[in-house]
Amino acid sequence: EVDDEILVPRPDNGDFDGFISGTYPVFKIQRGDHFMAEIGCAPEGTRCNLFFDLQYQIGNGPIRTLETWHERHNSEVREVSVDLADLAGESVKFILQVRNNETDLDNEGYWYEPRIMR
Repeated sequence: EVDDEILVPRPDNGDFDGFISGTYPVFKIQRGDHFMAEIGCAPEGTRCNLFFDLQYQIGNGPIRTLETWHERHNSEVREVSVDLADLAGESVKFILQVRNNETDLDNEGYWYEPRIMR
Protein backbone atom coordinates (compact mmCIF):
# COMPACT_ATOMS: atom_id res chain seq x y z
CA GLU A 1 0.00 0.00 0.00
CA VAL A 2 1.34 3.42 -0.99
CA ASP A 3 0.32 6.56 0.88
CA ASP A 4 -0.59 9.60 -1.17
CA GLU A 5 1.98 12.39 -1.10
CA ILE A 6 0.89 15.81 0.06
CA LEU A 7 2.89 18.93 0.88
CA VAL A 8 1.20 21.31 3.33
CA PRO A 9 2.93 24.71 3.18
CA ARG A 10 2.18 27.42 5.75
CA PRO A 11 3.83 30.74 4.86
CA ASP A 12 4.74 32.95 7.84
CA ASN A 13 1.96 34.33 9.99
CA GLY A 14 2.57 38.01 10.75
CA ASP A 15 4.28 38.59 7.39
CA PHE A 16 2.24 39.72 4.38
CA ASP A 17 5.26 38.87 2.19
CA GLY A 18 5.69 35.44 3.79
CA PHE A 19 6.55 32.50 1.58
CA ILE A 20 7.87 28.96 1.77
CA SER A 21 9.56 26.95 -0.96
CA GLY A 22 11.07 23.55 -1.53
CA THR A 23 13.65 22.56 -4.14
CA TYR A 24 13.77 19.15 -5.78
CA PRO A 25 16.94 17.40 -7.00
CA VAL A 26 18.00 17.87 -10.62
CA PHE A 27 15.74 16.04 -13.07
CA LYS A 28 16.34 15.54 -16.82
CA ILE A 29 13.25 16.56 -18.80
CA GLN A 30 12.14 14.53 -21.82
CA ARG A 31 9.70 15.39 -24.57
CA GLY A 32 6.16 14.70 -23.45
CA ASP A 33 6.86 15.37 -19.75
CA HIS A 34 4.21 17.28 -17.80
CA PHE A 35 4.21 18.62 -14.26
CA MET A 36 0.94 17.68 -12.55
CA ALA A 37 -0.56 18.28 -9.11
CA GLU A 38 -3.71 19.27 -7.29
CA ILE A 39 -3.55 22.48 -5.28
CA GLY A 40 -5.78 24.41 -2.93
CA CYS A 41 -6.35 25.85 0.51
CA ALA A 42 -6.84 23.55 3.47
CA PRO A 43 -10.43 23.36 4.73
CA GLU A 44 -9.47 24.91 8.08
CA GLY A 45 -7.85 27.97 6.46
CA THR A 46 -11.00 30.06 6.10
CA ARG A 47 -9.06 33.26 5.28
CA CYS A 48 -6.55 31.49 3.04
CA ASN A 49 -5.30 33.59 0.11
CA LEU A 50 -2.18 32.21 -1.57
CA PHE A 51 -0.12 32.18 -4.74
CA PHE A 52 1.34 28.81 -5.82
CA ASP A 53 4.45 29.12 -8.03
CA LEU A 54 6.03 26.39 -10.13
CA GLN A 55 9.61 27.54 -10.68
CA TYR A 56 12.76 26.03 -12.14
CA GLN A 57 16.49 26.58 -12.34
CA ILE A 58 19.02 25.23 -14.83
CA GLY A 59 22.50 24.91 -13.31
CA ASN A 60 23.35 28.11 -11.43
CA GLY A 61 21.17 30.19 -13.74
CA PRO A 62 18.33 32.42 -12.63
CA ILE A 63 15.22 31.00 -11.02
CA ARG A 64 12.34 31.33 -13.47
CA THR A 65 8.62 30.91 -12.95
CA LEU A 66 6.79 28.51 -15.27
CA GLU A 67 3.31 29.08 -13.86
CA THR A 68 1.53 30.81 -10.98
CA TRP A 69 -1.92 30.00 -9.61
CA HIS A 70 -4.00 32.04 -7.16
CA GLU A 71 -6.01 30.09 -4.60
CA ARG A 72 -8.49 31.23 -1.95
CA HIS A 73 -10.45 29.23 0.57
CA ASN A 74 -13.40 27.86 -1.43
CA SER A 75 -13.41 24.11 -0.71
CA GLU A 76 -12.39 23.42 -4.30
CA VAL A 77 -9.40 21.53 -5.66
CA ARG A 78 -7.58 22.77 -8.75
CA GLU A 79 -5.89 20.23 -11.00
CA VAL A 80 -2.83 21.72 -12.66
CA SER A 81 -0.87 20.44 -15.63
CA VAL A 82 2.10 22.21 -17.21
CA ASP A 83 3.66 21.04 -20.46
CA LEU A 84 7.44 20.93 -20.02
CA ALA A 85 8.26 20.67 -23.75
CA ASP A 86 10.28 23.91 -23.72
CA LEU A 87 12.64 22.32 -21.16
CA ALA A 88 13.15 19.00 -23.01
CA GLY A 89 16.77 17.87 -22.84
CA GLU A 90 17.58 20.14 -19.87
CA SER A 91 18.57 19.04 -16.38
CA VAL A 92 16.29 21.11 -14.17
CA LYS A 93 15.79 21.80 -10.46
CA PHE A 94 12.09 22.39 -9.77
CA ILE A 95 11.01 24.69 -6.95
CA LEU A 96 7.51 24.68 -5.47
CA GLN A 97 6.78 27.98 -3.74
CA VAL A 98 3.71 29.26 -1.89
CA ARG A 99 3.32 32.97 -1.06
CA ASN A 100 0.90 34.94 1.11
CA ASN A 101 -1.44 37.30 -0.74
CA GLU A 102 -3.18 40.20 1.04
CA THR A 103 -3.34 38.32 4.35
CA ASP A 104 -0.93 36.70 6.73
CA LEU A 105 -3.34 34.52 8.74
CA ASP A 106 -4.84 31.06 8.14
CA ASN A 107 -2.75 30.55 5.02
CA GLU A 108 -2.44 26.80 4.82
CA GLY A 109 -2.30 25.40 1.33
CA TYR A 110 -1.46 22.05 -0.20
CA TRP A 111 0.29 20.52 -3.18
CA TYR A 112 -1.29 17.07 -3.58
CA GLU A 113 0.82 14.50 -5.45
CA PRO A 114 3.15 16.92 -7.27
CA ARG A 115 4.82 14.86 -10.00
CA ILE A 116 6.34 14.70 -13.47
CA MET A 117 4.37 12.43 -15.80
CA ARG A 118 5.85 10.86 -18.93
